[in-house]
Amino acid sequence: MEILTAAQIKAVEETVISETGIPAIVLMERAGLAVFGECAERITPDAKILILAGRGNNGGDGLVTARLFHNAGFDVTVMMPAGKTALSKQTGQQKNILRNSGVKIQEISQKRVLPSMDGYDLIIDALLGTGLNRPADEFLSGIINAANRASAWKVAVDIPSGLDASSCNIIGETFLADLTVTFCRPKVPHHLHPAKAFCGEVVTADIGIADASVEKVKAALHFLTERNTPPMPEREIYGHKGNYGHAVIIGGSAGKYGAAVMSSLAALRGGAGLVTCALPNLSPLSAWPELMGFHSGDKPSFTPADADAVTEFCRSKSAAAIGPGLSRTPECLEFAQKIIKSTEIPLVIDADALFALDAETLKILGNRAVLTPHIGEFAHMLGVNKSTVEQDKLALAGECARKNKIYLILKSSETIISTPDGQQYVSVWGTPALSKGGSGDILTGILTALLAQGYHMADACKLACRIQGEAARTAQKTRNAFAVSPTDILNSIGTLF
Repeated sequence: MEILTAAQIKAVEETVISETGIPAIVLMERAGLAVFGECAERITPDAKILILAGRGNNGGDGLVTARLFHNAGFDVTVMMPAGKTALSKQTGQQKNILRNSGVKIQEISQKRVLPSMDGYDLIIDALLGTGLNRPADEFLSGIINAANRASAWKVAVDIPSGLDASSCNIIGETFLADLTVTFCRPKVPHHLHPAKAFCGEVVTADIGIADASVEKVKAALHFLTERNTPPMPEREIYGHKGNYGHAVIIGGSAGKYGAAVMSSLAALRGGAGLVTCALPNLSPLSAWPELMGFHSGDKPSFTPADADAVTEFCRSKSAAAIGPGLSRTPECLEFAQKIIKSTEIPLVIDADALFALDAETLKILGNRAVLTPHIGEFAHMLGVNKSTVEQDKLALAGECARKNKIYLILKSSETIISTPDGQQYVSVWGTPALSKGGSGDILTGILTALLAQGYHMADACKLACRIQGEAARTAQKTRNAFAVSPTDILNSIGTLF
Protein backbone atom coordinates (compact mmCIF):
# COMPACT_ATOMS: atom_id res chain seq x y z
CA MET A 1 0.00 0.00 0.00
CA GLU A 2 1.26 3.46 -0.92
CA ILE A 3 1.93 6.13 1.69
CA LEU A 4 1.11 9.53 0.22
CA THR A 5 2.32 13.09 0.72
CA ALA A 6 0.03 16.13 0.78
CA ALA A 7 0.79 16.93 -2.86
CA GLN A 8 0.12 13.34 -3.92
CA ILE A 9 -3.26 12.98 -2.22
CA LYS A 10 -4.27 16.34 -3.71
CA ALA A 11 -3.27 15.10 -7.16
CA VAL A 12 -5.20 11.86 -6.62
CA GLU A 13 -8.37 13.74 -5.66
CA GLU A 14 -8.02 16.08 -8.64
CA THR A 15 -7.63 13.08 -10.93
CA VAL A 16 -10.73 11.42 -9.51
CA ILE A 17 -12.79 14.60 -9.90
CA SER A 18 -11.58 15.47 -13.42
CA GLU A 19 -11.36 12.02 -14.98
CA THR A 20 -14.17 10.07 -13.33
CA GLY A 21 -16.59 12.94 -12.79
CA ILE A 22 -17.13 12.19 -9.09
CA PRO A 23 -17.82 15.63 -7.55
CA ALA A 24 -15.68 16.81 -4.65
CA ILE A 25 -18.76 17.10 -2.46
CA VAL A 26 -19.48 13.39 -2.99
CA LEU A 27 -15.98 12.51 -1.74
CA MET A 28 -16.68 14.80 1.23
CA GLU A 29 -19.93 12.97 1.99
CA ARG A 30 -18.13 9.63 1.88
CA ALA A 31 -15.36 10.92 4.13
CA GLY A 32 -17.88 12.14 6.71
CA LEU A 33 -19.73 8.84 6.54
CA ALA A 34 -16.47 6.97 7.20
CA VAL A 35 -15.69 9.09 10.28
CA PHE A 36 -19.25 8.72 11.56
CA GLY A 37 -19.12 4.94 11.09
CA GLU A 38 -15.84 4.54 12.95
CA CYS A 39 -16.95 6.75 15.86
CA ALA A 40 -20.59 5.70 16.24
CA GLU A 41 -19.74 2.08 16.99
CA ARG A 42 -17.33 3.13 19.76
CA ILE A 43 -19.50 5.54 21.77
CA THR A 44 -22.72 5.29 23.77
CA PRO A 45 -26.03 6.75 22.48
CA ASP A 46 -25.99 9.46 25.15
CA ALA A 47 -22.51 10.73 24.24
CA LYS A 48 -22.05 14.50 23.90
CA ILE A 49 -20.06 15.33 20.76
CA LEU A 50 -18.02 18.41 19.85
CA ILE A 51 -16.86 18.85 16.27
CA LEU A 52 -14.18 21.43 15.47
CA ALA A 53 -14.58 22.31 11.79
CA GLY A 54 -12.11 24.45 9.86
CA ARG A 55 -12.77 26.58 6.81
CA GLY A 56 -11.21 24.23 4.25
CA ASN A 57 -12.38 20.87 2.92
CA ASN A 58 -11.28 19.10 6.11
CA GLY A 59 -13.85 21.24 7.90
CA GLY A 60 -16.43 20.15 5.35
CA ASP A 61 -15.74 16.52 6.23
CA GLY A 62 -16.38 17.45 9.84
CA LEU A 63 -19.67 19.19 9.00
CA VAL A 64 -20.90 16.09 7.18
CA THR A 65 -19.96 14.05 10.25
CA ALA A 66 -21.89 16.48 12.47
CA ARG A 67 -25.02 16.15 10.34
CA LEU A 68 -24.86 12.36 10.42
CA PHE A 69 -24.53 12.34 14.21
CA HIS A 70 -27.41 14.81 14.51
CA ASN A 71 -29.61 12.69 12.24
CA ALA A 72 -28.78 9.65 14.38
CA GLY A 73 -30.05 11.43 17.49
CA PHE A 74 -26.76 12.41 19.13
CA ASP A 75 -26.18 15.66 21.04
CA VAL A 76 -23.83 17.53 18.66
CA THR A 77 -22.09 20.90 18.98
CA VAL A 78 -20.12 22.40 16.09
CA MET A 79 -17.47 25.07 16.60
CA MET A 80 -15.98 26.80 13.59
CA PRO A 81 -13.19 29.41 13.78
CA ALA A 82 -14.19 32.77 12.34
CA GLY A 83 -11.71 34.39 10.01
CA LYS A 84 -11.06 36.42 6.88
CA THR A 85 -10.34 33.28 4.86
CA ALA A 86 -13.35 32.30 2.79
CA LEU A 87 -14.85 28.86 3.22
CA SER A 88 -14.01 26.40 0.47
CA LYS A 89 -16.88 25.93 -1.99
CA GLN A 90 -17.85 22.48 -0.70
CA THR A 91 -17.50 23.46 2.97
CA GLY A 92 -19.78 26.44 2.37
CA GLN A 93 -22.36 24.10 0.87
CA GLN A 94 -22.07 21.72 3.82
CA LYS A 95 -22.45 24.61 6.26
CA ASN A 96 -25.74 25.60 4.64
CA ILE A 97 -26.98 22.00 4.63
CA LEU A 98 -26.09 21.63 8.31
CA ARG A 99 -27.94 24.82 9.26
CA ASN A 100 -30.97 23.70 7.26
CA SER A 101 -30.84 20.43 9.21
CA GLY A 102 -31.29 22.36 12.45
CA VAL A 103 -27.71 22.18 13.78
CA LYS A 104 -26.31 25.43 15.16
CA ILE A 105 -22.73 26.34 14.35
CA GLN A 106 -20.93 28.26 17.08
CA GLU A 107 -18.42 30.67 15.55
CA ILE A 108 -15.17 31.03 17.53
CA SER A 109 -13.78 34.56 17.34
CA GLN A 110 -10.27 35.68 18.18
CA LYS A 111 -11.82 38.66 20.00
CA ARG A 112 -13.77 36.51 22.44
CA VAL A 113 -12.89 34.06 25.17
CA LEU A 114 -12.52 30.55 23.81
CA PRO A 115 -15.60 28.44 24.67
CA SER A 116 -15.05 25.62 27.15
CA MET A 117 -14.47 22.17 25.69
CA ASP A 118 -15.10 20.35 28.95
CA GLY A 119 -18.15 18.14 29.37
CA TYR A 120 -17.93 16.44 25.99
CA ASP A 121 -17.45 12.69 25.55
CA LEU A 122 -16.03 12.94 22.02
CA ILE A 123 -14.12 15.75 20.29
CA ILE A 124 -13.66 15.42 16.54
CA ASP A 125 -10.87 17.47 14.98
CA ALA A 126 -11.59 18.67 11.43
CA LEU A 127 -9.71 21.96 11.65
CA LEU A 128 -6.77 21.90 9.25
CA GLY A 129 -6.37 18.70 7.23
CA THR A 130 -3.51 17.74 4.93
CA GLY A 131 -2.77 21.15 3.42
CA LEU A 132 -0.74 22.50 6.36
CA ASN A 133 3.03 22.84 5.87
CA ARG A 134 3.85 25.37 8.60
CA PRO A 135 2.93 25.73 12.29
CA ALA A 136 -0.69 26.58 13.00
CA ASP A 137 -1.18 30.25 13.82
CA GLU A 138 -1.64 31.47 17.39
CA PHE A 139 -5.46 31.46 17.20
CA LEU A 140 -5.76 27.90 15.87
CA SER A 141 -2.99 26.70 18.18
CA GLY A 142 -5.05 27.96 21.11
CA ILE A 143 -8.07 25.96 19.92
CA ILE A 144 -5.95 22.83 19.48
CA ASN A 145 -4.42 23.28 22.92
CA ALA A 146 -7.84 23.67 24.54
CA ALA A 147 -9.04 20.48 22.84
CA ASN A 148 -5.99 18.59 24.05
CA ARG A 149 -6.64 19.66 27.63
CA ALA A 150 -10.20 18.34 27.55
CA SER A 151 -10.77 14.83 28.93
CA ALA A 152 -12.88 13.63 25.97
CA TRP A 153 -12.00 10.78 23.62
CA LYS A 154 -10.43 12.46 20.58
CA VAL A 155 -10.69 11.64 16.88
CA ALA A 156 -8.87 13.35 14.00
CA VAL A 157 -10.35 13.61 10.52
CA ASP A 158 -7.72 12.58 7.94
CA ILE A 159 -4.78 13.93 9.96
CA PRO A 160 -4.40 15.54 13.41
CA SER A 161 -4.47 19.31 13.01
CA GLY A 162 -1.00 20.81 13.29
CA LEU A 163 0.83 18.03 11.43
CA ASP A 164 2.40 18.35 7.99
CA ALA A 165 1.03 15.49 5.86
CA SER A 166 4.36 15.18 4.04
CA SER A 167 6.60 14.96 7.11
CA CYS A 168 7.01 12.99 10.32
CA ASN A 169 8.16 16.09 12.19
CA ILE A 170 6.20 17.98 14.83
CA ILE A 171 6.04 21.50 13.43
CA GLY A 172 3.86 23.18 16.07
CA GLU A 173 0.87 22.74 18.38
CA THR A 174 -0.77 19.46 17.36
CA PHE A 175 -4.07 17.77 18.14
CA LEU A 176 -3.44 14.61 20.18
CA ALA A 177 -5.79 11.99 18.72
CA ASP A 178 -6.81 8.63 20.12
CA LEU A 179 -8.05 7.65 16.65
CA THR A 180 -7.36 9.06 13.20
CA VAL A 181 -9.65 8.22 10.30
CA THR A 182 -7.82 8.91 7.07
CA PHE A 183 -9.00 8.39 3.51
CA CYS A 184 -7.82 6.45 0.46
CA ARG A 185 -4.25 5.90 1.66
CA PRO A 186 -2.23 6.65 4.82
CA LYS A 187 -0.11 9.79 4.86
CA VAL A 188 3.52 10.13 5.98
CA PRO A 189 2.95 11.14 9.65
CA HIS A 190 0.43 8.37 10.32
CA HIS A 191 3.09 5.72 10.63
CA LEU A 192 6.41 7.47 11.24
CA HIS A 193 7.60 8.84 14.58
CA PRO A 194 7.55 11.33 16.15
CA ALA A 195 4.32 12.44 14.39
CA LYS A 196 2.84 8.95 14.69
CA ALA A 197 2.47 9.43 18.46
CA PHE A 198 -0.18 12.11 17.82
CA CYS A 199 -2.30 9.94 15.52
CA GLY A 200 -3.37 7.16 17.89
CA GLU A 201 -4.98 4.22 16.13
CA VAL A 202 -5.08 4.88 12.38
CA VAL A 203 -7.92 3.61 10.19
CA THR A 204 -7.68 4.06 6.42
CA ALA A 205 -11.19 4.31 4.99
CA ASP A 206 -12.25 3.60 1.43
CA ILE A 207 -14.18 6.58 0.02
CA GLY A 208 -14.48 5.29 -3.52
CA ILE A 209 -11.13 6.33 -5.00
CA ALA A 210 -9.94 3.65 -7.42
CA ASP A 211 -6.44 2.17 -7.15
CA ALA A 212 -5.77 3.29 -10.73
CA SER A 213 -6.08 6.93 -9.67
CA VAL A 214 -3.54 6.40 -6.88
CA GLU A 215 -1.11 4.59 -9.17
CA LYS A 216 -0.90 7.64 -11.44
CA VAL A 217 0.97 9.68 -8.83
CA LYS A 218 3.77 7.06 -8.76
CA ALA A 219 4.30 7.15 -5.01
CA ALA A 220 7.82 6.21 -3.91
CA LEU A 221 6.87 5.38 -0.30
CA HIS A 222 4.99 2.21 0.56
CA PHE A 223 3.88 0.10 3.47
CA LEU A 224 5.76 -3.17 3.63
CA THR A 225 2.98 -5.74 3.97
CA GLU A 226 2.25 -9.30 2.87
CA ARG A 227 1.02 -7.90 -0.47
CA ASN A 228 4.37 -6.47 -1.56
CA THR A 229 6.69 -8.90 0.25
CA PRO A 230 8.00 -12.02 -1.51
CA PRO A 231 6.61 -15.33 -0.26
CA MET A 232 8.41 -17.23 2.46
CA PRO A 233 11.08 -19.54 0.99
CA GLU A 234 10.21 -23.19 0.51
CA ARG A 235 12.34 -26.31 0.29
CA GLU A 236 12.19 -28.32 -2.92
CA ILE A 237 11.56 -32.00 -2.29
CA TYR A 238 14.80 -32.94 -4.07
CA GLY A 239 16.79 -29.97 -2.81
CA HIS A 240 20.15 -30.30 -1.03
CA LYS A 241 22.41 -27.95 0.88
CA GLY A 242 24.19 -26.87 -2.29
CA ASN A 243 20.94 -25.43 -3.66
CA TYR A 244 20.55 -22.93 -0.85
CA GLY A 245 23.84 -21.08 -0.80
CA HIS A 246 26.76 -20.66 1.55
CA ALA A 247 26.51 -17.67 3.88
CA VAL A 248 29.48 -16.24 5.78
CA ILE A 249 29.15 -14.07 8.89
CA ILE A 250 32.32 -12.12 9.69
CA GLY A 251 32.62 -10.55 13.11
CA GLY A 252 33.22 -11.12 16.80
CA SER A 253 35.80 -9.81 19.22
CA ALA A 254 36.67 -10.25 22.88
CA GLY A 255 33.44 -10.01 24.87
CA LYS A 256 31.26 -9.81 21.74
CA TYR A 257 31.59 -13.19 20.02
CA GLY A 258 27.91 -13.87 20.71
CA ALA A 259 26.77 -11.29 18.15
CA ALA A 260 28.47 -13.11 15.26
CA VAL A 261 27.32 -16.53 16.52
CA MET A 262 23.73 -15.37 16.89
CA SER A 263 23.80 -13.85 13.41
CA SER A 264 25.14 -17.13 12.03
CA LEU A 265 22.41 -19.13 13.75
CA ALA A 266 19.85 -16.75 12.24
CA ALA A 267 21.35 -17.44 8.81
CA LEU A 268 20.77 -21.15 9.42
CA ARG A 269 17.19 -20.48 10.50
CA GLY A 270 16.78 -18.29 7.43
CA GLY A 271 17.42 -21.24 5.16
CA ALA A 272 21.04 -20.99 4.03
CA GLY A 273 22.35 -24.42 3.01
CA LEU A 274 25.73 -23.80 4.65
CA VAL A 275 26.80 -21.19 7.19
CA THR A 276 30.31 -20.32 8.23
CA CYS A 277 31.02 -18.04 11.18
CA ALA A 278 34.35 -16.27 10.61
CA LEU A 279 35.78 -15.34 14.02
CA PRO A 280 39.19 -14.29 15.35
CA ASN A 281 39.24 -17.67 17.14
CA LEU A 282 36.90 -20.62 17.00
CA SER A 283 36.46 -21.53 20.66
CA PRO A 284 33.00 -19.84 20.91
CA LEU A 285 31.63 -22.22 18.25
CA SER A 286 32.06 -25.40 20.28
CA ALA A 287 28.45 -25.23 21.53
CA TRP A 288 27.00 -25.05 18.01
CA PRO A 289 28.17 -27.99 15.91
CA GLU A 290 25.85 -27.03 13.04
CA LEU A 291 27.99 -23.95 12.33
CA MET A 292 31.21 -24.17 10.37
CA GLY A 293 34.05 -21.94 11.45
CA PHE A 294 36.90 -20.03 9.87
CA HIS A 295 39.58 -18.00 11.56
CA SER A 296 42.83 -16.25 10.73
CA GLY A 297 45.42 -15.30 13.32
CA ASP A 298 45.27 -15.88 17.05
CA LYS A 299 44.31 -12.51 18.52
CA PRO A 300 41.04 -11.63 20.35
CA SER A 301 39.97 -9.42 17.42
CA PHE A 302 40.60 -9.31 13.69
CA THR A 303 43.55 -7.31 12.39
CA PRO A 304 44.35 -5.97 8.90
CA ALA A 305 46.72 -8.92 8.44
CA ASP A 306 43.69 -11.26 8.50
CA ALA A 307 41.88 -9.55 5.64
CA ASP A 308 43.51 -11.41 2.73
CA ALA A 309 42.73 -14.84 4.16
CA VAL A 310 39.12 -13.95 4.94
CA THR A 311 38.64 -12.38 1.51
CA GLU A 312 40.02 -15.46 -0.21
CA PHE A 313 37.75 -17.72 1.85
CA CYS A 314 34.69 -15.68 0.85
CA ARG A 315 35.54 -15.65 -2.84
CA SER A 316 33.59 -18.80 -3.71
CA LYS A 317 30.76 -18.27 -1.24
CA SER A 318 27.25 -17.00 -1.99
CA ALA A 319 26.92 -13.99 0.32
CA ALA A 320 28.61 -12.51 3.37
CA ALA A 321 27.93 -10.15 6.25
CA ILE A 322 30.47 -8.19 8.22
CA GLY A 323 30.08 -6.30 11.47
CA PRO A 324 28.28 -8.16 14.29
CA GLY A 325 30.49 -7.84 17.37
CA LEU A 326 33.49 -6.82 15.25
CA SER A 327 34.72 -3.95 17.50
CA ARG A 328 35.59 -0.41 16.46
CA THR A 329 39.30 -0.38 17.17
CA PRO A 330 41.38 1.15 14.36
CA GLU A 331 42.75 -2.30 13.49
CA CYS A 332 39.28 -3.85 13.24
CA LEU A 333 37.97 -0.99 11.13
CA GLU A 334 40.94 -1.23 8.77
CA PHE A 335 40.29 -4.99 8.51
CA ALA A 336 36.63 -4.32 7.70
CA GLN A 337 37.50 -1.73 5.08
CA LYS A 338 39.81 -4.19 3.33
CA ILE A 339 37.10 -6.85 3.29
CA ILE A 340 34.51 -4.41 1.96
CA LYS A 341 36.81 -3.24 -0.83
CA SER A 342 38.03 -6.71 -1.82
CA THR A 343 34.95 -8.93 -1.78
CA GLU A 344 32.77 -9.16 -4.86
CA ILE A 345 29.84 -11.27 -3.56
CA PRO A 346 26.65 -9.73 -2.13
CA LEU A 347 27.56 -8.11 1.17
CA VAL A 348 25.63 -7.05 4.28
CA ILE A 349 27.38 -4.34 6.29
CA ASP A 350 26.13 -3.99 9.85
CA ALA A 351 27.03 -2.74 13.32
CA ASP A 352 30.73 -1.93 13.88
CA ALA A 353 31.64 -2.40 10.20
CA LEU A 354 29.51 0.61 9.33
CA PHE A 355 32.14 2.76 11.05
CA ALA A 356 34.66 1.64 8.45
CA LEU A 357 32.73 3.28 5.62
CA ASP A 358 33.80 6.50 3.99
CA ALA A 359 32.85 8.22 0.74
CA GLU A 360 35.45 6.29 -1.26
CA THR A 361 34.38 2.93 0.14
CA LEU A 362 30.71 3.63 -0.49
CA LYS A 363 31.42 4.34 -4.16
CA ILE A 364 32.58 0.77 -4.83
CA LEU A 365 29.56 -0.89 -3.23
CA GLY A 366 27.03 0.00 -5.90
CA ASN A 367 24.21 -2.55 -6.31
CA ARG A 368 25.94 -5.28 -4.30
CA ALA A 369 25.61 -4.16 -0.69
CA VAL A 370 22.93 -3.80 1.98
CA LEU A 371 23.65 -1.47 4.89
CA THR A 372 21.67 -2.00 8.11
CA PRO A 373 22.36 0.95 10.46
CA HIS A 374 20.27 2.10 13.37
CA ILE A 375 19.68 5.85 13.80
CA GLY A 376 22.94 6.47 15.68
CA GLU A 377 25.06 4.51 13.21
CA PHE A 378 23.42 6.25 10.27
CA ALA A 379 24.06 9.65 11.86
CA HIS A 380 27.74 8.75 12.18
CA MET A 381 27.85 7.67 8.54
CA LEU A 382 26.46 11.03 7.43
CA GLY A 383 28.47 13.09 9.90
CA VAL A 384 25.38 14.60 11.53
CA ASN A 385 23.73 14.27 14.94
CA LYS A 386 20.91 11.84 15.73
CA SER A 387 18.25 14.52 15.96
CA THR A 388 18.99 15.58 12.38
CA VAL A 389 18.40 12.02 11.18
CA GLU A 390 15.24 11.61 13.26
CA GLN A 391 13.77 14.80 11.82
CA ASP A 392 14.46 13.91 8.19
CA LYS A 393 15.06 10.16 8.10
CA LEU A 394 12.99 9.45 5.01
CA ALA A 395 14.78 11.98 2.84
CA LEU A 396 18.26 11.21 4.20
CA ALA A 397 17.87 7.44 3.83
CA GLY A 398 16.44 7.79 0.34
CA GLU A 399 19.22 10.11 -0.76
CA CYS A 400 21.94 7.83 0.65
CA ALA A 401 20.55 4.80 -1.18
CA ARG A 402 20.13 6.62 -4.51
CA LYS A 403 23.43 8.47 -4.41
CA ASN A 404 25.53 5.42 -3.55
CA LYS A 405 23.42 2.81 -5.39
CA ILE A 406 23.08 0.73 -2.26
CA TYR A 407 20.22 -0.86 -0.34
CA LEU A 408 19.65 0.62 3.10
CA ILE A 409 17.64 -0.73 6.03
CA LEU A 410 17.35 2.08 8.59
CA LYS A 411 16.37 0.50 11.90
CA SER A 412 14.31 2.44 14.43
CA SER A 413 10.84 2.24 15.97
CA GLU A 414 9.72 1.87 12.36
CA THR A 415 12.15 0.24 9.92
CA ILE A 416 12.62 1.99 6.56
CA ILE A 417 13.98 0.18 3.51
CA SER A 418 15.45 2.41 0.76
CA THR A 419 16.53 1.13 -2.65
CA PRO A 420 18.79 2.63 -5.34
CA ASP A 421 15.81 3.29 -7.64
CA GLY A 422 14.23 5.67 -5.14
CA GLN A 423 11.60 3.35 -3.67
CA GLN A 424 11.08 3.23 0.10
CA TYR A 425 9.14 0.84 2.32
CA VAL A 426 8.00 1.23 5.93
CA SER A 427 7.75 -2.09 7.76
CA VAL A 428 4.52 -2.81 9.62
CA TRP A 429 6.14 -5.56 11.70
CA GLY A 430 7.90 -3.49 14.32
CA THR A 431 7.35 -4.42 17.96
CA PRO A 432 8.90 -3.35 21.30
CA ALA A 433 10.14 -6.94 21.65
CA LEU A 434 12.88 -6.01 19.15
CA SER A 435 14.27 -3.23 21.33
CA LYS A 436 17.12 -5.30 22.73
CA GLY A 437 20.74 -5.81 21.76
CA GLY A 438 21.05 -8.72 19.35
CA SER A 439 17.86 -8.11 17.36
CA GLY A 440 19.87 -6.43 14.61
CA ASP A 441 22.28 -9.37 14.48
CA ILE A 442 19.34 -11.68 13.81
CA LEU A 443 18.13 -9.45 10.97
CA THR A 444 21.64 -9.49 9.48
CA GLY A 445 21.78 -13.29 9.59
CA ILE A 446 18.35 -13.75 7.98
CA LEU A 447 19.19 -11.18 5.31
CA THR A 448 22.51 -12.84 4.48
CA ALA A 449 20.80 -16.24 4.23
CA LEU A 450 18.25 -14.89 1.76
CA LEU A 451 20.96 -13.29 -0.37
CA ALA A 452 22.86 -16.59 -0.31
CA GLN A 453 19.72 -18.31 -1.61
CA GLY A 454 19.63 -15.99 -4.60
CA TYR A 455 16.99 -13.46 -3.60
CA HIS A 456 17.21 -10.07 -5.29
CA MET A 457 18.52 -7.52 -2.79
CA ALA A 458 15.28 -5.55 -2.56
CA ASP A 459 13.27 -8.73 -2.02
CA ALA A 460 15.77 -10.01 0.55
CA CYS A 461 15.49 -6.74 2.52
CA LYS A 462 11.69 -6.89 2.54
CA LEU A 463 11.46 -10.55 3.47
CA ALA A 464 14.16 -10.36 6.15
CA CYS A 465 12.31 -7.51 7.89
CA ARG A 466 9.10 -9.50 7.73
CA ILE A 467 10.64 -12.69 9.11
CA GLN A 468 12.39 -10.89 11.96
CA GLY A 469 9.31 -8.87 12.89
CA GLU A 470 6.85 -11.74 12.70
CA ALA A 471 9.21 -14.02 14.63
CA ALA A 472 9.33 -11.40 17.40
CA ARG A 473 5.53 -11.26 17.45
CA THR A 474 5.39 -15.04 17.55
CA ALA A 475 7.69 -14.98 20.60
CA GLN A 476 5.39 -12.40 22.23
CA LYS A 477 2.53 -14.89 22.23
CA THR A 478 4.17 -16.75 25.10
CA ARG A 479 6.27 -13.94 26.62
CA ASN A 480 5.67 -10.29 27.34
CA ALA A 481 7.67 -7.95 25.09
CA PHE A 482 9.74 -6.99 28.15
CA ALA A 483 10.90 -10.59 28.52
CA VAL A 484 11.44 -11.59 24.89
CA SER A 485 15.13 -12.17 24.20
CA PRO A 486 16.85 -12.27 20.80
CA THR A 487 17.27 -16.02 21.30
CA ASP A 488 13.49 -16.32 21.73
CA ILE A 489 13.09 -14.52 18.40
CA LEU A 490 15.67 -16.80 16.82
CA ASN A 491 13.84 -19.90 18.04
CA SER A 492 10.50 -18.55 16.82
CA ILE A 493 11.62 -18.39 13.20
CA GLY A 494 10.94 -22.09 12.74
CA THR A 495 7.46 -21.76 14.22
CA LEU A 496 6.81 -18.82 11.93
CA PHE A 497 7.75 -20.77 8.81
